[in-house]
Amino acid sequence: MSRDVITIGSTMRITLLYQGEYSLWRERYLLIQGLLNDINSPIDNNDVAQELWDALERQMYGFKYGEQDRLAAILYEYNTFKATDREDVLDTYTRTLQVTNELKKCGYKKDNCELNFKFLNNVLPEWKQYGTLIRQTKNLIDIDIDYVYNILKQNQGDVNDVDSDNQVLLAEDQARMESSSDSDQELSTNMVFMDKM
Repeated sequence: MSRDVITIGSTMRITLLYQGEYSLWRERYLLIQGLLNDINSPIDNNDVAQELWDALERQMYGFKYGEQDRLAAILYEYNTFKATDREDVLDTYTRTLQVTNELKKCGYKKDNCELNFKFLNNVLPEWKQYGTLIRQTKNLIDIDIDYVYNILKQNQGDVNDVDSDNQVLLAEDQARMESSSDSDQELSTNMVFMDKM
């Protein structure tokens, strides 16, 4: 009879452990149940003890490396932040706040002056004159980004008027270019006709 298990009665019954070894098996079972399969799989595939310890160490430091990658991605996004084409000032403001909040979650805090400069330097070109005016008239160290956005928002109507005027001018230029290309085409057709004569 084996020391590991004792069978009671026939072979159809459940095997039992010695009473003294039950707690060890129970602890092992609870430990195995507590670990997820994705945690076990990189560790179980090792044959040598050193490989096992290396895999376990990589698994345990994975969270730390993931945080470093996340921080690097957020810092890259902050450093390369620019307003995209046809983006409203509200969208730029919202994206700026999202990036700075992600930085705060990672332990990086930017002061008001740096955030204000970042926001004003990266708005679309039609907002640049208002950004320059804010830089010259306000102390960017004392005000926060919300105040800067509110000043820009007050000038939204002016920027929309300039933008619509620019669209009208672009449409006129395009119509002029099309008419000049039509006259150029007529001229070249006449030249070909004259050559044939």
